[in-house]
Amino acid sequence: MVAAMDKSLLERFRPRSRVAIVALAGLAGYFIFGYLGWGLIRFLFGVVAVAAFAVLGWRLLGYARRLLLWRLRNRLMVTYLFISIIPIGLILLMVGLTSYLLYGQLAAYLIASDLEGMAVRLGAVNRSLASGLGAASAEATDQRSELERWLKQEGRTLADEYGEVQLTLVTGGRSVSVPGDAPAVSCRDIPPWVEEQFHGAILFQGELYLHSIALVPGRRLGHTCLTVPVNEKLLTQVGQAAGQYSLILLEEVLDSSQRSNVRMSLGDRNFTIGQTLKPPPSNLPDPAYFFDPSIRFGSTFSVAAWQVESEERRDVPILLTLTTRASLLNQRIFAPLGEQGVSRIYLVALAIVGVVLLLVQLVSVITGVRLTRSITYAVHELYGVTEKVQAGDFSVRIKTKRDDQLGALCDSFNQMAGSIEDLIEESKARERLENEVEIARQVQEQLFPRETPLLNTLVLAGRCLPAQGVSGDYFDYGLSAPGKLIFTIGDISGKGISAALLMASIQSALRGQVYASQLTGQIDDLGAAELVSRINRQLCATTSPEKYSTLFVAFYDDETRQLTYTNAGHLPPMLLRNGSMEALTTGGAVVGLFSNIQYEQATVSLDPGDYLVAYTDGVTEIENSYEEDYGIPRLQDFLQRNTKNLNPSRVIDLMFDELEEWSPGADASDDRTLLVARAI
Repeated sequence: MVAAMDKSLLERFRPRSRVAIVALAGLAGYFIFGYLGWGLIRFLFGVVAVAAFAVLGWRLLGYARRLLLWRLRNRLMVTYLFISIIPIGLILLMVGLTSYLLYGQLAAYLIASDLEGMAVRLGAVNRSLASGLGAASAEATDQRSELERWLKQEGRTLADEYGEVQLTLVTGGRSVSVPGDAPAVSCRDIPPWVEEQFHGAILFQGELYLHSIALVPGRRLGHTCLTVPVNEKLLTQVGQAAGQYSLILLEEVLDSSQRSNVRMSLGDRNFTIGQTLKPPPSNLPDPAYFFDPSIRFGSTFSVAAWQVESEERRDVPILLTLTTRASLLNQRIFAPLGEQGVSRIYLVALAIVGVVLLLVQLVSVITGVRLTRSITYAVHELYGVTEKVQAGDFSVRIKTKRDDQLGALCDSFNQMAGSIEDLIEESKARERLENEVEIARQVQEQLFPRETPLLNTLVLAGRCLPAQGVSGDYFDYGLSAPGKLIFTIGDISGKGISAALLMASIQSALRGQVYASQLTGQIDDLGAAELVSRINRQLCATTSPEKYSTLFVAFYDDETRQLTYTNAGHLPPMLLRNGSMEALTTGGAVVGLFSNIQYEQATVSLDPGDYLVAYTDGVTEIENSYEEDYGIPRLQDFLQRNTKNLNPSRVIDLMFDELEEWSPGADASDDRTLLVARAI
């Protein structure tokens, strides 16, 4: 089996070897002409090499595919892989990737949302401050004292939440800040894109701040600013349930002369990497359950670039890198559902569904493998026994106890093998029979006369074309005495071996009667009627009633030209004389049916140029494609047209050619025999 597979694949691999030779030749030419500096020729060889290697790779891929998929087991496994394993793997991969993106983006959202929430609260505090300042003293002259008083009242709360807080009041072109240091973010010069109020995270001179602007009610007052630097202390309040993270600040490069400092491009904008902000170091919690891996993720969120000269707001991305766990985020997600035990019900239910699906998949894989093994085992067994059958061992059988279609297939193969074995035996028996028929045909050919007697006044020829190897037609001729010719023609009932045996029996009986008369000196007294009567009595005594034969027997005297004949039920031979035709009918019934039949004989003279044509029914009953017999009238017309001065052998040749044209290529259903004599 393996040898047959290897031979088949080797025959398919032979054309690829020629492509490999072309590829190697192209590669060699590429390097040789490259070394010689012939660029154009090197390029052409390179193109040939690339094309040949591409074709070779494609064909080798097909070769490898056929080698892999030659076995049915591999084909079924690959099919199962594509329709089951790969889709499930892709689904799991998609679920994993989706979970990764979901949890990563969720953690990034929580961090950005916490920063945004702190900015919103800062804006609310600032608006409350501005309203309080406007209501307390629209005409106050000591604005610093007002700000300090407010900070003293609210500062502790702000410090606990935000750490360092700077408050600035801008009014009448003057600004007052507390604490007294210069404000980190310019509150006097506000970018044009900022409207009456603002709160949010901003990037200013490479630093990240939470910044808020609020209008102070009153005609002469301006606005207040609250600014909080985003530092390590502030980040302790951000992303407490998101794991470990860090913020990487980016600064946009607007001046083309500073392009050499570009470290990152996002779209059509260029950035340099600034400082990195991160909360105090903390350990990531241990996994809360069996499959709780750490998730490393990167994302971005945008803050406003605080540029006074900018007419439109420009956002700058902040890179966010984080490491978290699904269990941390699940606590944040399921916190609104109530107590920890209640929220875990959903996770446990989800885990149970996942485990059930995995178990179902495992069972399906095991079932698929077992079914595949059962199928491939049956096919392997079937292939093995077919190899033995091909080698000639038809006794091999498949042992199977399966009660399914594969078992039925194996049973059918066993029945087929048995039938083939019987057919082989029948074929051998038929071959033996054909050999015996061939031997019988050769023996029968020896029974037909091989030499034509030499007479002065008569030329004789005969021929028989058997329909089934051996013939049931009979013709014979010979000299009973010098100048005395005896010839006969007959048609035995039936065909094949039985008719041939009866034909041999008739010939033996006829020749025995003639030889016996010669030995006793009574040959001159033996007439055609007497000879046929003896043959009839002998056949009736030795054969069954259904075995009979037509027979035409004639004696010819070369000196007197007299032809004495008896026709025992045979188709009347035709005597052609001077353009007329006479049928020789005198005689009696067929021989072999009734032993007491009396036969008559008649005598005719044969003049020079006369033809005597005797034939069997296989000549006249041959059919054309329209199932039309050739018939006696066509035979008579043919003889009248083709018996002028032709020797008997030539007449027989023309007659058989005529029959072939009448029924070209058709298998003869009956033996065809002709016996033609010409008087000279």
